[in-house]
Amino acid sequence: MTGTTHKEQRASPSDCILLLALPRSFDAIQSALGGGPYADYVSRGLLWGNVLELWESTFKGVASAANALAVEARNIGISVTEDATLADLHASFEGFRIITIVAHWRGPTLSKEDIALPPSLIANRLCEDQDEFSALFRIGMAPDWTTRLATSGSEDIRRSRLAELLNTRLSRPPPLAPSPQATQWHMDFTTLYHFNRAALDHWWPDAIRAGNRLELFDGLHSAEDIGGTVPNSWAGVADLSNCQSAQLISIVKCYRHDRVVIANELETDPVSRMAALQGVYRLVAQGWDYVEARRRLAELIRSNGRGGEKS
Repeated sequence: MTGTTHKEQRASPSDCILLLALPRSFDAIQSALGGGPYADYVSRGLLWGNVLELWESTFKGVASAANALAVEARNIGISVTEDATLADLHASFEGFRIITIVAHWRGPTLSKEDIALPPSLIANRLCEDQDEFSALFRIGMAPDWTTRLATSGSEDIRRSRLAELLNTRLSRPPPLAPSPQATQWHMDFTTLYHFNRAALDHWWPDAIRAGNRLELFDGLHSAEDIGGTVPNSWAGVADLSNCQSAQLISIVKCYRHDRVVIANELETDPVSRMAALQGVYRLVAQGWDYVEARRRLAELIRSNGRGGEKS
């Protein structure tokens, strides 16, 4: 967590609300696999094994940590909303000064499952269209990329190959949208990747499943959706305890000095993070400033080699 000029302010449990949007039972995992809540989070995990193996190896631990955090928070006197929706998030900004969200963030990296149309159809349009996006896209690609894609084997292999090619292009300049007149884009790697993914999603929404979305109980929500839940009158701390959530900082903070947004640039371990949040809440119960308590968490994360926290 860096770059904040936050003035310390003692917090009490009544100032805080915890929003949990994670599957917390085996039944919830099975429902997600059928297209129910948390489908994106669970389906990405399913790439590595069957549902029972994943429950025992991964999701059972996440569920246990989430349930333990909810119990700890309630015992301290902190409000808790489980299976949180976008409406719950809006209500939280209306009623609380310190909001902690634990949920899945669908990042910018593509997988073969994100390719919604035949790879050849997408590649041909990228190769032949004269729109600004396609023209900028081709600048960063080898001349024979479509030929190599077409000879990649089965349709499933071509989807994987196209996802790899797109990920590589998203990570490289030039940006996939023109800069404002008389200006030039200057972006770090992370910003460029997210910017280019947003441009790709906008280019042909039916072709690619959109990235950079927060998954709540009622589905995936864009950064603009999340920002729209924050009333102009709100001032406080928003702790976005999910992977790669740094893209939400500017849209929630809105250049306001009376708002602090804590987020992560990198992948995070939800089990260790929720365990650490229990410690943060215990400090809050003792009257600590929430942001200062989270600084301690950030130091712990960095010391364990899981950096990337930012505000």
